[in-house]
Amino acid sequence: MKRGIKIALWIFVGVPAIFIIGFVVLGIVLPDDETTGESVVIEESAANEMTEEEKLEERRARSPWGYSEERDKMDDGEVNYTATIVSTSKIEMQGVPGGAWGKFQVKNIDGKNRVFLALHGANIANEYAGEYVRIKFGDKSAKKYDYTLILTNNELTSQVEILDAKKIIKKIKKYDDMKIEFPVYQGERELLEFNIFGFEWDH
Repeated sequence: MKRGIKIALWIFVGVPAIFIIGFVVLGIVLPDDETTGESVVIEESAANEMTEEEKLEERRARSPWGYSEERDKMDDGEVNYTATIVSTSKIEMQGVPGGAWGKFQVKNIDGKNRVFLALHGANIANEYAGEYVRIKFGDKSAKKYDYTLILTNNELTSQVEILDAKKIIKKIKKYDDMKIEFPVYQGERELLEFNIFGFEWDH
């Protein structure tokens, strides 16, 4: 009889007490939803508060441009600067495994800015007078630019200097992508694409 009374008391008193204690402990250990939400917002806000210098460094890290400088030992140590970028597209050419690709360079030589396009795996045509390249920046209309051919020692590599460097450099600083169309052979024209974001040039 006494044992039955103890069991009854345990059921009606002990079990509810265990549940109450459990809820109290959970309430102490786990923060409420509002506190958790505020913590997440604060952490995200701190991550987004980058300084201008940090943003510049991040942009530099993502930029596809490569920079180099070379001191001219024959000209009182004059430093020549070069910024180089490789095309993101290729041209399918017969007999050229993997296709032909391009390299675009901005150079400061003897204090003067110049721009160059090199084609590896094919030749840019210079057979007729009045040949030109067309350059398109972003969503703007393509513009024509004259060029001069530069002789190379490699039959499968050609290089040209595109004229009006000042105007081209100004546009490169403003846009993120560039397309260059040029003549190859028998009147045909080809096109290469470049990502040009993050360009820095103070020369």
